[in-house]
Amino acid sequence: MKNCFKTFAVVVVLVVVGSACGGGGGAKVELVPVATELRPTPNGYAFANFPASASPEEFNADDLAKMFGSEACVDGVVAPCDPIAEAAAWARMVNQARASGQCEGMVVEASQRFDLSLSPPTVDLVNEGEVTHEIIRTFATQFLPEVQEETLGWGEKSLGAIVAELVESFKTGKAKYSMGLYIEQGGHALLPYAVEFPTPDLAVIQLYDSNWPGKNRYVEVDLKANQWRFSFSGKDPANDPAAWTGGQGFMDLTSLDTRGNSTCPFCASETKVKNSMIVISSVDTDWSISNANGIYSPSSNNLVEGIVSRPIRGSVSPNSVKALEPLDGLSTRMRI
Repeated sequence: MKNCFKTFAVVVVLVVVGSACGGGGGAKVELVPVATELRPTPNGYAFANFPASASPEEFNADDLAKMFGSEACVDGVVAPCDPIAEAAAWARMVNQARASGQCEGMVVEASQRFDLSLSPPTVDLVNEGEVTHEIIRTFATQFLPEVQEETLGWGEKSLGAIVAELVESFKTGKAKYSMGLYIEQGGHALLPYAVEFPTPDLAVIQLYDSNWPGKNRYVEVDLKANQWRFSFSGKDPANDPAAWTGGQGFMDLTSLDTRGNSTCPFCASETKVKNSMIVISSVDTDWSISNANGIYSPSSNNLVEGIVSRPIRGSVSPNSVKALEPLDGLSTRMRI
């Protein structure tokens, strides 16, 4: 598969302690169209996904205190918060990961605002101050241990199982899940809000895509072939020769419930170490990481038990943010 954009290579590598949440197998999909009332307008942002360089805001000590409370701060003092060393390192990791975009934060924050019926409408918000920090904090939730475990588990399931779960979740009227789509060179987060079945073997999942404010975007899922198709950068998604395509393992879900019930990855009260996370920034695939089972490198595409590598979900489409310079580099992805 060939990608149609360039992105700064931000790859998250999980060195897993113990086994990850599993899944898999087929699932009976109820072929009944179902939709929430969420729509890209007014429930999405009017501004497009943006790289970290496009905003002066950063994930900072105040964000750490708001997410994790006094345990993130020296002597438990939160106003102002002087981050403990582990919290400061985690904040640097989040800011490094934001280099290529904030799509994870934008779609998840939009879904939370929709589910809670918050005012003003998301479309009326401006990308500055606390609005931006809310997006950044929500972006950071993808690095929480329980969120990582759930996301990996859904990545192991069939596309039919994912579609079936969305069908059931949409019946509640809520936008319960964000969706991750990946190709070898990049990852992107989206917000599903409806599903249609033009034929018994085809599901069309309607999406809010932060790269395309106010536009109707979608991913097509061939249930029989267990394959999907998504136009990442095409103005006409139905006629995009560079559309992303993939199968099982290259689509996942993450729930709002898990994001809201995850534990602090560095606080003293969470003594059980579930995994170690490393964010690697590179303009190519010439890097490696090792554990007791071997050496993993994206350049050789080898499998090493206990290591999972994938790009951060944040990619900015060059067609959606025309005023920004494209970011150079390459992202790679591997699941184990």
